Amino acid sequence: MYKSNLEGATATYSPLDDRVIEILNESFENKLNVRLSRAAVKVKLPNKLESGKIKVSFLWIFYAYYTVLELDQVSYQYSMIGR
Repeated sequence: MYKSNLEGATATYSPLDDRVIEILNESFENKLNVRLSRAAVKVKLPNKLESGKIKVSFLWIFYAYYTVLELDQVSYQYSMIGR
Protein backbone atom coordinates (compact mmCIF):
# COMPACT_ATOMS: atom_id res chain seq x y z
CA MET A 1 0.00 0.00 0.00
CA TYR A 2 1.30 3.46 -0.92
CA LYS A 3 1.81 5.89 1.95
CA SER A 4 2.52 9.56 1.35
CA ASN A 5 3.74 10.37 4.87
CA LEU A 6 7.06 8.53 4.70
CA GLU A 7 10.30 10.25 5.70
CA GLY A 8 13.97 9.36 5.71
CA ALA A 9 13.68 6.55 3.19
CA THR A 10 16.92 4.68 2.49
CA ALA A 11 18.01 1.73 0.37
CA THR A 12 21.09 -0.27 1.41
CA TYR A 13 22.68 -2.45 -1.27
CA SER A 14 24.65 -5.61 -0.34
CA PRO A 15 26.23 -7.98 -2.89
CA LEU A 16 25.29 -11.65 -2.37
CA ASP A 17 27.40 -12.93 -5.29
CA ASP A 18 28.68 -11.60 -8.63
CA ARG A 19 25.18 -11.37 -10.18
CA VAL A 20 22.79 -10.92 -7.20
CA ILE A 21 22.40 -7.91 -4.89
CA GLU A 22 20.09 -7.59 -1.90
CA ILE A 23 18.44 -4.22 -1.30
CA LEU A 24 17.08 -3.38 2.15
CA ASN A 25 14.51 -0.56 1.91
CA GLU A 26 13.75 1.26 5.17
CA SER A 27 11.50 4.22 5.90
CA PHE A 28 9.79 6.09 8.73
CA GLU A 29 6.20 7.27 9.13
CA ASN A 30 5.62 10.93 10.12
CA LYS A 31 8.52 11.13 12.60
CA LEU A 32 12.09 10.03 12.00
CA ASN A 33 12.17 8.10 15.28
CA VAL A 34 9.32 5.71 14.44
CA ARG A 35 10.36 2.83 12.16
CA LEU A 36 7.68 1.95 9.63
CA SER A 37 8.97 -0.78 7.41
CA ARG A 38 11.88 -2.85 6.23
CA ALA A 39 11.69 -4.78 2.99
CA ALA A 40 14.43 -6.78 1.32
CA VAL A 41 14.39 -7.31 -2.43
CA LYS A 42 16.78 -9.15 -4.73
CA VAL A 43 18.39 -7.66 -7.82
CA LYS A 44 19.85 -9.75 -10.64
CA LEU A 45 21.97 -8.85 -13.62
CA PRO A 46 20.23 -10.60 -16.50
CA ASN A 47 23.21 -10.11 -18.83
CA LYS A 48 26.77 -9.34 -17.67
CA LEU A 49 27.41 -7.50 -20.95
CA GLU A 50 24.66 -4.98 -20.07
CA SER A 51 25.60 -4.17 -16.48
CA GLY A 52 23.26 -1.16 -16.36
CA LYS A 53 20.18 -3.36 -16.87
CA ILE A 54 18.82 -5.06 -13.74
CA LYS A 55 15.88 -7.25 -12.67
CA VAL A 56 14.35 -6.53 -9.25
CA SER A 57 12.27 -9.15 -7.44
CA PHE A 58 9.67 -7.77 -5.04
CA LEU A 59 7.64 -10.97 -4.74
CA TRP A 60 9.28 -14.38 -5.04
CA ILE A 61 9.69 -15.07 -8.80
CA PHE A 62 8.12 -11.88 -10.16
CA TYR A 63 10.65 -9.37 -11.50
CA ALA A 64 10.51 -5.78 -12.74
CA TYR A 65 13.18 -4.49 -15.14
CA TYR A 66 15.12 -1.31 -14.35
CA THR A 67 18.06 0.60 -15.84
CA VAL A 68 20.89 2.26 -13.90
CA LEU A 69 20.88 5.80 -15.30
CA GLU A 70 23.60 7.35 -13.15
CA LEU A 71 26.12 5.98 -10.67
CA ASP A 72 28.74 7.60 -8.45
CA GLN A 73 31.63 5.43 -9.62
CA VAL A 74 34.13 6.94 -7.18
CA SER A 75 32.54 6.39 -3.75
CA TYR A 76 29.18 4.76 -4.63
CA GLN A 77 27.27 7.30 -2.52
CA TYR A 78 24.37 7.64 -4.96
CA SER A 79 22.70 6.06 -7.93
CA MET A 80 19.72 6.96 -10.12
CA ILE A 81 17.54 4.08 -11.29
CA GLY A 82 14.78 4.36 -13.91
CA ARG A 83 12.10 2.13 -15.28
